[in-house]
Amino acid sequence: QYIARQDGAAQGGEEVTEETAAEETVKSPLDPSVDPPKASSVLGEEKEYTLEELKDRLQTVEEQIAAQEEAADSNPASRYMAAEYAWNLWDGELNLIYSHIRSHMSEEEAEDLKREEVAWLKERDLAAEQAYVQNDTPPKSIQYITISAQKTRERCYELLEQYEDVLER
Repeated sequence: QYIARQDGAAQGGEEVTEETAAEETVKSPLDPSVDPPKASSVLGEEKEYTLEELKDRLQTVEEQIAAQEEAADSNPASRYMAAEYAWNLWDGELNLIYSHIRSHMSEEEAEDLKREEVAWLKERDLAAEQAYVQNDTPPKSIQYITISAQKTRERCYELLEQYEDVLER
């Protein structure tokens, strides 16, 4: 099976048709027209995670990022790629944690979480924008991505702590 990427390429070298690209369209969990996704594993199978398993996943991400940062040299492109790698990993974990928590909530609780997450996203983006404005660099600078990754990392741990009781239902 080949998975379409946003750039129209496919993993494994297979050409992506409109049909396969449409199947791979990703929508934000914050989009009100989209049902919240279930925490899932490979190939869309549902996977239930315990609180400890989610914490273990975060520890694994910490280790992966540390190894990537260690391998990055002082070259700006290398540092940029390491920062982007970290942000992508943290963002994936945040989406998994958010979806998993939301799947254990009532509709009312889920709406409250959604409002909280939208507010947090605005805060994160503002903090990242301030970092690049202060450094007079473009928005996709290393500082912007690093701040976004740090804020996303913090949010992962915050959600696990704040919604521990929901995850243990």
